[in-house]
Amino acid sequence: MKRLLLTLSLVWVSVVGYSLDQQFNSGRYYFESSGKSTPANEMPLSPYVGDSLAFARNDTVYTFASQEDMDMGELVVNRKLMALGMAGTFAYDSLQKKIYYVKQSEGDQTVIYEATEYPYGFLGEKKIEIDGIMEVEDSIVGSSLIFGRYNFYHDGVKGFFNPSLANGGKRLYFSGDFKQGKGDRDIWYIDYDSDKKTWSRPQSAGDNVNTPGREDFPYVVGDSVMYFSAVREDGAGGMDIYMSRYDKASGTWGKAENLDVYNTEDNECNLVGTSKSVYFLSDRAEGRGGVDIFSPAIYDFASDPELRAQKREEEPLDFNWVLFFFDLGKADMKAECEVQLEELVGVMKQFDDVTFVVNGYTDSRGRAETNKRLSKQRADFIKKQLVKRGFNAKRIITAGYGAENPVIPNAQSEAEHEQNRRVEIQIKQNN
Repeated sequence: MKRLLLTLSLVWVSVVGYSLDQQFNSGRYYFESSGKSTPANEMPLSPYVGDSLAFARNDTVYTFASQEDMDMGELVVNRKLMALGMAGTFAYDSLQKKIYYVKQSEGDQTVIYEATEYPYGFLGEKKIEIDGIMEVEDSIVGSSLIFGRYNFYHDGVKGFFNPSLANGGKRLYFSGDFKQGKGDRDIWYIDYDSDKKTWSRPQSAGDNVNTPGREDFPYVVGDSVMYFSAVREDGAGGMDIYMSRYDKASGTWGKAENLDVYNTEDNECNLVGTSKSVYFLSDRAEGRGGVDIFSPAIYDFASDPELRAQKREEEPLDFNWVLFFFDLGKADMKAECEVQLEELVGVMKQFDDVTFVVNGYTDSRGRAETNKRLSKQRADFIKKQLVKRGFNAKRIITAGYGAENPVIPNAQSEAEHEQNRRVEIQIKQNN
């Protein structure tokens, strides 16, 4: 198996699906074909009910949850999803029990449908109404799931592909090959108008996301981070996974970054996440054949001489661990985060004779003096937990910075504020 050696900066983000680029760009992980992959094509991947994911293999659709080791859990055949006859990813609204998906319509045009989930199936299937969609002059040729290296562009393809839900179910992102685009498929979005009961005219995700190459498989997390796949000149080869962050002040998506931790000279696409893991598709040679689902695994530095030597000799020691454990106004961590704290302890014990700095932060709400005091209390709480677990108190320095250095500037939603209520643990650098 080909291992993707990463940097040794250790970062952990415990919030569901947030900053997958940070969580796994860490030096602790490599990516391998899931134990549930087969020589057949496993594709595509979509978030489903709760924390589960769905994918198709041949004509069968399966759902699964993540295991503690981050691999795929037990596969369950889902006949309700199979009955929809969809192509590509789907977008599932857990609150409304609605699903949005693509299938062929009259004249082989691909359009977005919706249906509502009931205990025994999806009912009420209908095409969603989109303002101003243009007429299609040419029919679809080939599959909407074609990988870059096989045939990532069909002259004359028109349609909607691979939807993803955002903004509390009020916005749909998707890829589409429209005349107004920059070439091949671009990332677009539409917003739901609850008064008109229709969706807005498609809007481009912008020039920082779209290029004359192909952009596809959008996956939006927290309305602030978009992961997507693209074929570009700055890529590693074939289709790569990229990330863009949303700037609320300007209302635009920022410059797309190639997430080389996931990418090889082969094709990687369709990245999605759960609270425990991240998954993506790849046809790289070290897979099981065809298109496989890849998931992370943790390096065992202690038992691998090659990695141990690399850690000691080739890379400078660095450490930056982030804990998002705090409710608004509270200094003690959430009880359900005990597992992440224990993992932090296990990693810290690999660093002998170093001093750690524990920095506490709050969100932007409240008085500055109160936030400063609360952030220090959060740092002190984590220090106390570490001392309980055997660390020398003299090796741990704490500080509180209030609302300074937010992870998400100008946070609006509670989920975004939660990212800023955190503690960061670093190694003290000797000047």
